Amino acid sequence: MESQVEWTELNVDIGWGVLRGKKCFTGSDGNRPLLQIFGIHGWMDNANTYDRLVPGLPSGTELCVLDLPGHGYSDHLPNVLRSEVNNTLKCEKDTDSHPIFSEEEAIKRIIRSRMGGPNNDIVNVDEDAARVLLTRLVKPVSGGLTWRHDRKAVARFKMFNQGSTWFYLIKQIKCPVLYFHPIDSIYDLTPSERNGVFDIFKSEIEFSKCVVVEGAHHVHLTHPYRVLPDITEFLLKLKETTQPSQSKL
Repeated sequence: MESQVEWTELNVDIGWGVLRGKKCFTGSDGNRPLLQIFGIHGWMDNANTYDRLVPGLPSGTELCVLDLPGHGYSDHLPNVLRSEVNNTLKCEKDTDSHPIFSEEEAIKRIIRSRMGGPNNDIVNVDEDAARVLLTRLVKPVSGGLTWRHDRKAVARFKMFNQGSTWFYLIKQIKCPVLYFHPIDSIYDLTPSERNGVFDIFKSEIEFSKCVVVEGAHHVHLTHPYRVLPDITEFLLKLKETTQPSQSKL
């Protein structure tokens, strides 16, 4: 059963700029929060990524999610010197030279840019999901729409998602984990590598659960009810096993 959800916008001053996001409470506002959750979206997405998931969360859930720096409505990153993988230095400058396009073209670009798989032929975000993300991805300008994001936020280091580096990083995680691995994941892991990730979580973390789910990387947005039963079970079990002072997730 879906809960009633009303979002309110929020701003967080972090010194060099402002992060903007939103929060909601599922069910009646008169109830004390059963669960308090801070959501973090993925690379080049925004705070809207949980919109279709939240109504199915347990009534009494309070969720806060922010647009990361340079994403959505949040301020762009400051201009700084950044060390590249090849050890050269670049001065990263902000720019307003994003292309201008129609809403229809924006939707097509969102879908196309999130294609996955070895041949980039797996649809991670369908049209409905793209429209959910759209409002915080674009802004109106003369002649149409343009991207809101900071071009500096587009840079990413793929080495963090590869081989031994990834395994090293996830071994450092000690908090409770519910890990979903979509069958059509954007990460090209062999079954052996996937099971290796599962084994690390099970051996390193006392409270963890790993689930293989039908769908692609954005399954939480395109097909939220494929993951909601496990999320609800995990959150409620975690709530039961933690002390009141430790219950914020």
